[in-house]
Amino acid sequence: MSKLFKNLVVDAIGLTILGLVLVIWSKYSLAVIFAIIGIGLIAIGVLKSAVYFFIKTKENRSITDLLIGLLMIAGGIFLTVRAEPLTNFFPAVSAVLLGYGAVRMIIQAVKSRFETLPKFLLPLIFGIVSLVVSAVVFVHPVFLLNIMVQAAGAAMVIEGLFLLILLVI
Repeated sequence: MSKLFKNLVVDAIGLTILGLVLVIWSKYSLAVIFAIIGIGLIAIGVLKSAVYFFIKTKENRSITDLLIGLLMIAGGIFLTVRAEPLTNFFPAVSAVLLGYGAVRMIIQAVKSRFETLPKFLLPLIFGIVSLVVSAVVFVHPVFLLNIMVQAAGAAMVIEGLFLLILLVI
């Protein structure tokens, strides 16, 4: 349970920070934002991969962690070096991130359906609202890209904060 809680907290904080970056620096090129995200992925991937080698017992060591770390490093290098072509795919990528968070909230609601009403109803409502917002971000017109960067960033901040609120309840 504590491992799941830590992952949800990391997801919520990461989503909130990414959203803030998009809201604050939306006037800058998306390529710069992707490069910053790429550097962050490289750093996290190196740490995640290094942990694999520093854990002494085989029971606590997971090859999955090493593979995820290496994939994060590869993705980070790609985002840092070749970010420009990815700017056209930003709406789809942000919609997928938002959809991922929404699905996690809905799953949390389903798992807590026999607990108190706020533990069931709030994640369900937040999840459905986030899913609708992710669909809107996914199908937006291309000419509104700068506005959509801010809108997607704001939605990520809200979704990250929703996740944090739900973890406290």
